[in-house]
Amino acid sequence: MKRPALLPLLLASLAILLPLAAACQGEEKAPSTASPSASPLSTTTASPTRAATSVEDLARAVVQVVALRETADGYEELWRGSGTIIDKSGLILTNYHVVEEEVETESGEIIRRDELGVALTTTADQAPEPSYFARVLAQDPLLDLAVIQPYADNEGNEIDPNTLNLPTIPLGDATTLVLGQELTILGYPTIGGESITFTAGRVSGFLSQEGVEERRAWIKTDAGASPGNSGGAALDAQGRLVGVPTRATIDVGGSINRVRPVDLATDVIDRAQAGGFVATGQRQRPAATPEVGQVFITGLVFARDVTPDGELIDIVNEFPAATTKLVFSFDYAGMKDGYDWVDKWYIDGVLDEELSAPREPWTLGESGAAWVSLEPKQPLLTGKYRLVLEAQGQQVAEATTYVGRTAVGPSVGPITFAQDVSADDTPIGPTSSFPEGPTNLYTFFDYDDAATVAEYDWLWVWKSPVSADQDRVYESDRYAWEGGDSGNWWVGLEMDDPLPGGTYEFQLYFDDELAQTGTFTVQGPAGVPDWPSAR
Repeated sequence: MKRPALLPLLLASLAILLPLAAACQGEEKAPSTASPSASPLSTTTASPTRAATSVEDLARAVVQVVALRETADGYEELWRGSGTIIDKSGLILTNYHVVEEEVETESGEIIRRDELGVALTTTADQAPEPSYFARVLAQDPLLDLAVIQPYADNEGNEIDPNTLNLPTIPLGDATTLVLGQELTILGYPTIGGESITFTAGRVSGFLSQEGVEERRAWIKTDAGASPGNSGGAALDAQGRLVGVPTRATIDVGGSINRVRPVDLATDVIDRAQAGGFVATGQRQRPAATPEVGQVFITGLVFARDVTPDGELIDIVNEFPAATTKLVFSFDYAGMKDGYDWVDKWYIDGVLDEELSAPREPWTLGESGAAWVSLEPKQPLLTGKYRLVLEAQGQQVAEATTYVGRTAVGPSVGPITFAQDVSADDTPIGPTSSFPEGPTNLYTFFDYDDAATVAEYDWLWVWKSPVSADQDRVYESDRYAWEGGDSGNWWVGLEMDDPLPGGTYEFQLYFDDELAQTGTFTVQGPAGVPDWPSAR
């Protein structure tokens, strides 16, 4: 069937504000379970596989995606986003919320699109040219990803996508990204007539997400971006696509401070390449659907301010002294109107009753995102602020930020050694001198200020009685830190053969930095250990 021409578009401003943008204003009120998905601070970067491409060339493979409603005079624009061409046949990777069929306004009105339009960049200093109608081939609502493909030109004539030969951006590997690595974001602002925008920044962290198995569910970046870049391209220094800029807490024209790693798009891309339209909600990973009475809170972040439509301004984890405004934002699922909820604030470990005053019952619906602004009468005190969110009397999330001071590195108490661990994770028979022939060893330690730790590992060192050059070292694998901001932790060593007599040292590392050491001895005949696997 021939479609009406894509031009002219009625560039109507409909101010679509999704329930996700609902703002919850705060009264007088400021161990993260910091996502264990961060990468260690390292100078290692991905090895380039090809020469870097010019920004002008890359821009031609980033498109504007427009949700359209048919009218008597043509098509009316409802909302817009961006996308990246990943295959010459026009496969375009974008956000699910950019291409979903309908949205709900703040007033509760349902607005449904009829078509998707795709506009291409010819030159970077001009607005993109409406070129195609597109259809959704595959989508993943949980990951907020989708793949679309042109099926008709801008006059409505059906086309064979295999004949398009469009410019593309190659896929990169987001798993190699490290803190501080450069990122480039390309996309289109929402203001009519704007050309493609370029912003540069760096990887500032990583986040996990409930229902997503991969520990790097989000890449955090300090790269600013204009509204409408959602669904566009996040590129590494070699011009490879490593992520999809996404702002899931407000409408399509949201602030871009998070990037969905491209590695998580493998499934949706494979399904799109397999052919055939994928029905709404079809997926191969478990959706984050709470059980009855279960509440999910994810993506808890802090910012210095927020716009009236919910766009976070300057996402940070440290605030200057005498701060008088602090904003936090989070995604939620499983909430119900009328639920009791509260944000509890602990300043240097002490509950602040005033900041933690109960909130009004929940009114923002079952799922979406919300932001809260703390604007106390007096400036916030200097200190470490631990935020705990509770719903229906149950803790559902926590995070840590700092006011008037820099986030300090983690502190670790003395190492305690034992041959066994109890059911409640406490040492059985703690000692620093083991009898002959132990086959199991456990180390225990208390820690604080570990909210920013990404990964940890440890070394077992047999101290040679002859020379340090002859020490025998076993290095553990590296693990994602899941201990949060403070608490206690243990790691174990299980061996097939008993440890020989001698002196041993345990070294604990947080993000490649030595955090603590401890020494123990083993009685019996001296020897050199045949190190096993650690856990």
